[in-house]
Amino acid sequence: MDSYRWRVEDLLEIISSSFVNYYGGDLTQYQKELLDREYSSLESKFDVFYKKLNSPRLIHVYLEILKISHEAFLNHQKDRGTGALREFYGLIAKKPIQGGRYAAEAEIRAFGELIHFKNVVVNGGDLGFVESELWGHARKIAAKLTPRVSGFSRYWGMRKDGSIHPVTPTRDARRQLKAGVNAGEFIGAAYCKLEIESGLRVTVEEAGRPSIRILLPLQNRMNIYPSFTLDLPLFF
Repeated sequence: MDSYRWRVEDLLEIISSSFVNYYGGDLTQYQKELLDREYSSLESKFDVFYKKLNSPRLIHVYLEILKISHEAFLNHQKDRGTGALREFYGLIAKKPIQGGRYAAEAEIRAFGELIHFKNVVVNGGDLGFVESELWGHARKIAAKLTPRVSGFSRYWGMRKDGSIHPVTPTRDARRQLKAGVNAGEFIGAAYCKLEIESGLRVTVEEAGRPSIRILLPLQNRMNIYPSFTLDLPLFF
């Protein structure tokens, strides 16, 4: 097990040094071959953890995190690829098991549901660009409306150009969003509901990722910290 963990550490070190200038450009042939070789090796030798995990489901989830990381690098997403690999390393190096956003995403990808990594709490820094933009938009609209209304609900969709658009009427918004998602019109979606008793509740979602449920209590007029919890996708 130690030698396996060292191999993951070595790969992280290689990525941080050899891939230092890789942000959006194509991989060199050497980089692609290196990644293919290293990820294939990690996957084939993962059986050293079968006894420790003692769960076919967890084994599948862990291997899916490796796939998420590998795919991210091939799709020019260095931060995502590195983040998934770091989370994978944390999972195999620590006990008890404490997963984050990539473990939840991997479980959804593998099984279409969340059991082991249900209600995983993340922080605002874990939000991707689409999720962060949708959350910022929802919070801005809520800040404008809060002094004037006691409650409201809104839906938004984000198009491929990054523009965010309201989806109305509210009673039919979820159907419209799903139709837009299926047609490839939207890459992100958000639902926002303000309740005086519980606060501002926002769900943001990016295609292919878990949804993120955000709760911001209304004390101090929205100047306190929100909580972020991963959940199953609503729209994608």
